[in-house]
Amino acid sequence: MEALFKMPARTRTSPCAVEPASLTNVQEPQNVLFDTLHHKAHQAGAVCSNSVCQGSILQPKSDTSSQFDEKVNFADVQDFYDQYYSSRSISEEEQTKRLDEVIASIKSTNQYDMTKDELEFGVTTAWRNAPRCIGRIQWSKLKLFDGRLIQSTREMFELICEHIEYATNYGNIRSAIAVFPSRQSGIECRIWNGEYISYAGFEVSLE
Repeated sequence: MEALFKMPARTRTSPCAVEPASLTNVQEPQNVLFDTLHHKAHQAGAVCSNSVCQGSILQPKSDTSSQFDEKVNFADVQDFYDQYYSSRSISEEEQTKRLDEVIASIKSTNQYDMTKDELEFGVTTAWRNAPRCIGRIQWSKLKLFDGRLIQSTREMFELICEHIEYATNYGNIRSAIAVFPSRQSGIECRIWNGEYISYAGFEVSLE
């Protein structure tokens, strides 16, 4: 494929060099499966090893820097599209054309815009792969509210209200996510609350 920007070479580890993790079914101990997907994971927050798991830590260390990182990880871009196209019946010609568009955009503006289908795949896959989320069993039903064209706080507020109305559904909760314009240097959409809605509490005497 003739690309406008050369992707860095991807290193592949031989399956024989890294042992897969064995997963035993607690109800049927004789059934043992072997997982190799975890070898693709990036270390983020808690650092686990083959002997110690820190995945249960509630507040793992994370990058709290407020600085905007303009660097694009081309390996991550390539990996995303590898996963995306492996789940879609898209011709190689279309794949090549799309990847060239993405690379050209990154080269000229240092960013690129996903199509809505790519974004839906990204958010559902990210939720499916979130190890700490007990609700991820609903990942395939996740509703996307695409707010990337929003230009004002009023539009942002209205989309949040639409998101809340859909998700709460009169008590029959539905999974949803809202995506706003991507962060740029000096320009960003920000929600200051940790959550859209929080419960209020009242101090009472223990006596």
